[in-house]
Amino acid sequence: MFGKKRLQFLCKVVVVLMLFAIVLPMNPVKVYAADEYDNLREKYKVRLTGYDPNNPYDPNDQYIKLSLDKVNTDVNRWWSLMNEYCTWDDVMDTSATNANDMYSIITRLQFMAMGWATYGSDYYRNAALLADIKTGLDWFYNNRYNETMDNFHDPNGWFMKEIGAPTCLDIIAILLYDQLSPTQITNYMNAVNNWSPNIPSVEEGYAGANRVWKCKVVGLRAIIVKDSAKLQEASDGLDGVLKYMTSSNMDGFYTDGSFLQHLYYPYAGGYGRDLVLNLSELLWLLGGSTWENDSPDKGNVYNWIFDTFEPAMFEGAIFDSLRGREISRRQQALTGNRVINGMLFLMEIPSNPYIDTFKSIIKYNLQNDYQDAYFRACERWYYLRAKAILNDAQVSPAPAVTGNYQFYNEDRVIHRTTGWAFDIAMHSNRIQNFETGQVDGLKGWYTADGMTYLHINPSDYAFNFWPTVDPHRLPGITVDSNTSVPNCQGQYLFLKNTWVGGVSLDDIYGTSGMDFKQHNHSNPLMDVAAKKSWFMFDDEVVSLGAGITSTTGSAIETVVGNRLLNSQGDNSLTVNGNITSSELGWSTAMSGVSWAYLDGTGGYVFPGGAAVNGLRERREGNWIDIDTMYYDKANDEFNTTTQGAAWTWKREDSTRHSLTGDALTITTTQGSFEGSTNSTKNIIVAPAPNADFYSDTKLTFSPTTDGQEAGLIFYMDDDNYVYISRAYTTSGQYITAAKESGGTCTKNTFNDTYGSTVYFRIEKRGSDYLLYASSDGQTWGTELCTYSSDIAGPDDFNYCLSMGLFAQNGNDSSVPEITASFDYFHVKLVANYMTLWFDHGVNPSDASYSYITLPNKTVQEVSDYSGNPDVSILKNDKTVQAVKENTLGIIGANFWSAGNVSYITAYDPAAVMVKDQNNQLEISVSDPTHLQSMVRVELSWWGCSVLTTDPGVTVVQMYPTIILDVNTGEAAITDRGKTHTVTISYDPLAPTLPPRTVVQLQPADDSYVRDGGGWASNYGTKAYTEVYCSGTPGDGTNKEAFYKFDLNSITENITIESAKLYLHGVIESGGTDTDIKLNSVDNDNWTETGLIWTNKPATSSAISTTIHVTDQAAWSEIDLTSYVQSQYANDKVVSLSLWQNSPCCLTRFDTRTATEYRPYLEITAAYPGELLSAETDAYVRSGTYADANYGIENALVVKNTGDPDNKRQSYLKFDLSSISGEVASAKLCVYGIASGGSTVSSVYGVYDDTWSETGITWNNKPAAAGSALSAVNITEQWAWREFDVTSYVQAQQSGDKTASLVMVQDVPLGFYTEFKSREYSYSQKPFLKVMIAKNISPTADAYVRSGTYADSNHGTESALVVKNTGDPDNKRQSYLKFDLSSISGEVASVKLCVYGIASGGNTASSVYGVDDDAWSETGITWNNKPAAAGFALSSANVTEQWAWREFDVTSYVQAQQSRDKTASLVVVQDVPLGFYTEYKSREYAYSQKPYLKVTYLQP
Repeated sequence: MFGKKRLQFLCKVVVVLMLFAIVLPMNPVKVYAADEYDNLREKYKVRLTGYDPNNPYDPNDQYIKLSLDKVNTDVNRWWSLMNEYCTWDDVMDTSATNANDMYSIITRLQFMAMGWATYGSDYYRNAALLADIKTGLDWFYNNRYNETMDNFHDPNGWFMKEIGAPTCLDIIAILLYDQLSPTQITNYMNAVNNWSPNIPSVEEGYAGANRVWKCKVVGLRAIIVKDSAKLQEASDGLDGVLKYMTSSNMDGFYTDGSFLQHLYYPYAGGYGRDLVLNLSELLWLLGGSTWENDSPDKGNVYNWIFDTFEPAMFEGAIFDSLRGREISRRQQALTGNRVINGMLFLMEIPSNPYIDTFKSIIKYNLQNDYQDAYFRACERWYYLRAKAILNDAQVSPAPAVTGNYQFYNEDRVIHRTTGWAFDIAMHSNRIQNFETGQVDGLKGWYTADGMTYLHINPSDYAFNFWPTVDPHRLPGITVDSNTSVPNCQGQYLFLKNTWVGGVSLDDIYGTSGMDFKQHNHSNPLMDVAAKKSWFMFDDEVVSLGAGITSTTGSAIETVVGNRLLNSQGDNSLTVNGNITSSELGWSTAMSGVSWAYLDGTGGYVFPGGAAVNGLRERREGNWIDIDTMYYDKANDEFNTTTQGAAWTWKREDSTRHSLTGDALTITTTQGSFEGSTNSTKNIIVAPAPNADFYSDTKLTFSPTTDGQEAGLIFYMDDDNYVYISRAYTTSGQYITAAKESGGTCTKNTFNDTYGSTVYFRIEKRGSDYLLYASSDGQTWGTELCTYSSDIAGPDDFNYCLSMGLFAQNGNDSSVPEITASFDYFHVKLVANYMTLWFDHGVNPSDASYSYITLPNKTVQEVSDYSGNPDVSILKNDKTVQAVKENTLGIIGANFWSAGNVSYITAYDPAAVMVKDQNNQLEISVSDPTHLQSMVRVELSWWGCSVLTTDPGVTVVQMYPTIILDVNTGEAAITDRGKTHTVTISYDPLAPTLPPRTVVQLQPADDSYVRDGGGWASNYGTKAYTEVYCSGTPGDGTNKEAFYKFDLNSITENITIESAKLYLHGVIESGGTDTDIKLNSVDNDNWTETGLIWTNKPATSSAISTTIHVTDQAAWSEIDLTSYVQSQYANDKVVSLSLWQNSPCCLTRFDTRTATEYRPYLEITAAYPGELLSAETDAYVRSGTYADANYGIENALVVKNTGDPDNKRQSYLKFDLSSISGEVASAKLCVYGIASGGSTVSSVYGVYDDTWSETGITWNNKPAAAGSALSAVNITEQWAWREFDVTSYVQAQQSGDKTASLVMVQDVPLGFYTEFKSREYSYSQKPFLKVMIAKNISPTADAYVRSGTYADSNHGTESALVVKNTGDPDNKRQSYLKFDLSSISGEVASVKLCVYGIASGGNTASSVYGVDDDAWSETGITWNNKPAAAGFALSSANVTEQWAWREFDVTSYVQAQQSRDKTASLVVVQDVPLGFYTEYKSREYAYSQKPYLKVTYLQP
């Protein structure tokens, strides 16, 4: 059979040559259509072939010629392999039950039909070819695909049966329309109608791209058979696709730019691009016809280009996060070409208002992408139009896309700035993790677990990334290190947690977050939980993780980066200024990493230093490892007698090769590659894969005569190749390596010591080709030689390159023919990677991480940034993750629950971003849960006016703080995660309040009790409580639950504003909904491990709120404010009882030991204290008004003209009794203006506090005391003015706790000053701003010593020693730790105060922050001491006298107070001086112990 087919093909070629001159006119004859259907059919035929008789292409154009060459190659391949039935042996039998193989038959016939119909191809209008195509079509119709057939028994082949095959038949019928008989057209179109008779409804599962494909199948058939009703049905069928989706989880486009297919998967880069291409094609095809689509939504397709595809295309390629399981398929780089092609159709629709814009977008992408590859790959119709755009000087390329794009309906975020893009893939309770068709997407386990893509070059994730990358270390993910997850396991899963999303600011900056919980794969068990956030600015992306917890016994990792390296894998990695090894296989665990720079990527900065693991590795793989359908089929074991579809022959002599079932044999024949001879026959080749790879083969070959040769070849053409072979020369048998470039050949020979069987390998590394030989196929050693060559083409597509096998005899016809036997042909893809990751250890509990990505930065820029970063991490815990970009004035905060950071308080889960610039706050808020009706946010600024606002934002309050209510519940369900914005101006000089405190407490104890036979049982270790009432006391089924919360951990001076209990519960059995009663419990002495039915505490008063629970697990919110307030004022313990008062359902609630959904009590404090408002104020006036009272006026007036009868003074009185602690500063804040010219006002103290607001006059006013406390210039603009009255308030606070003040004008200037009084209706009322100083003692201190004492602890000593002699074995450093939880309010300054002396000479000590607070006083040693962070906070000279020394540590303590409320510090001697410094420790018996002196706003 094998030889018969070859003979058949030779006969066909002869017929071709005989008919060629007759059937191929100089120009094809134009066929004039008879009616509108024919016009549409001819229009589409021009689209298919690219040839328009009215505007013909030049067959000699470089890319037209390449395209025609490809057509010729396809025809040659498939025609030459046809059997006597005009089908193919490799799929003929299996196609009866396998839809893929059925589809392969019709696609091959389509290739052949295209060759026949395409002007300029070698087979254009070839009669013999046409005859075989028609025979093949009839066999296909009669045996595989007709109107009488039932469905294939192939559940995975619906697409091929209903869309793929009928589309091919439609296309073939259009290409061959005039050559097919009416019976054939009727038969084929009946088959199409059988499988795709109409446009199914959305309810039948045909939506999105699938619906458009159906419309195309039905529409093309309708054109062919001239069926107006069906053509209209196809046109109208597009209407549903053109609409935006109005509910979640529908196939199609959303107003935020999202595109979903299969309900739960982001697929803009897969089904979405196909939808746009085919939809645009149909709109173009039917445009101007009777059946033109007239949907009012037709213009949406233009919006999709701008909102969906332009943000998601990076220099011609669509981000892989939007491609679903298609990432596992070959050909990764030209993923955006179908969108470009769709735009080419849309540009030809006259009503399109964006034609010029589309041209600019296309030009930009083609100029920055793989233009040569696009032109080689695209069809001629597209090429001609794209080329015209590139050559049109009037078309300017569009600017690079920048912006932050929140695709909240598909859990994707794309951040783009100049030169790079950052893409985050997540999933939630709305979007599933990954999809697999059981044959593709096999290792997609973690692709939506917070995977991050950093795009700098189009090739970053193209080519061989997916088959070679470690799928367990995808960048950005936090993951269990167990790598035994089976293929396809864990797909189609929702995340139970709802907080997934983010917020954009100005559409330029953004945050994103994911309340992550790894899916339990059972085998292996996985349970990683983490709060993950990303903050995206102009130059950097900050990544934070907190609450990282697992119990599986495996190490948990967070992958910082996993970057493709160059072909040699030697991109330099610089860590803290030191260049690491460039050898593949390098791996190390690095500590104290502050920054790292990777050549070709940019840098990473690790705030405070971090332990980072690094691995530089070479990885191999194949597409079949992740996709068993769309893979590279050149991997061939040669174990059948049927030639694989990937292979083609060069100068085939079918009598001289054979597939035996065990091997491929090629008989050597006369011929040679070398020079211009180019006569070698039977070169078998397959297209090379992309990028770097190697091929190897096993050759059994025993040459005996000069010229006999066989081997492995990488082939461009006869004059450009490299190969390795076994050859016989005049000197005997050798291994020969050869390279020919432009006809010039280079050869190297090597001793052949490998026996009768030899293994060959050629590896492509960039433009280098490494040639190997082996005796066993396992041990390859070093390469025999390396050639450099450009045979692959200009880029990593390797379009010019083939790979294969050959055997030849040279040019001497007398050389006997012998057989070369090739056992297999293997291909492996190769890529090099640099992976950086955090190892959180085994079973971490509340671990965290932070790092900053700096794309495209130089090594010097990364180093500089590390020393002076633009960002500050404000908070990183399970409540809030927040970052400030200092140069932009932007704070981004992800509130996982109610909480506060800096000046922002969120009372609900939210994503918030605020830019503070030019006394304006641009505020963006979103609800990433998509579930809340309202989100409330408070900002500690004094608002002036609302400049802009979204309709959904209500400004509840402008002063003394700004409070916003964001209505997230009334938005359409597809807009629930959108960004809401408001811009408010504020007064920077106005008195401000610190943010409110929000505290979450988990239960100290929780348990349930059971009556009857279970009365003595304790259930305190359960992960749930149960509540049930049977109606029969004592029957053993009645259950009550108890929860206890300890309020003692809360700072005692707060005022509780609200308290809410959150319980996660569900009905286990007995009904669908129930109400649970809630009672207070006065007796708090019970414990969860001791509680049983007979000792349960008695309940007290009922709490009015009941808990409504259903059979769907959900959170319940219970308002306990009044009860918690009363308990906080008493014993600071809250105990609760849950019970039922009538028979109903068994209900379960999660407890504090549950894996997730643990209960908590959320307490919101009122402001830590008010800025002190004036309790009394008035002004007095001399002269004729000396007995008049002005206490109820809304102004305070100060005037001195020099005339004693025309003076005015203003009095204010403040109650200081609420102040506790030492007053550090006090400022009188008043809002005023000078009238007529600038003036100066002075403030004096007033000792007599007996005056009243409504009684004071000029004649009875109390006297001012002493000299002026302070004076301030007042201008002719309204503004806040501050007077320093510290000394007077300090004295009065220690006295009668009342401060009276008078404002006067000491110098007569002739005009007056007006200030707003406390009676003023708006916000600018007078205040006293008081700052308190508080001393905080350390909770731990110790010094450590190097050298022989490196393992010694000195934590119990009464001294802290610091020493640096220059000898690394004789150093001492001192550590101190402070608990900051008692500080509430805005911290102004912090000083570390230590009592010390220098011994032997004056020294200088420096203080550094320490981010790791895990050290203990009695455990710290030199060998385990935590690292100092960054630069010294401050330094102080120390003399040889005992004295107090102060170090300013304000900035560090401010940061720590907003984070974990613990500040660790280390005191060192940076300069080696040879003598030491001693400070007193907290163990010192007297008063000179160290402390922090904290000055903060009066709470």
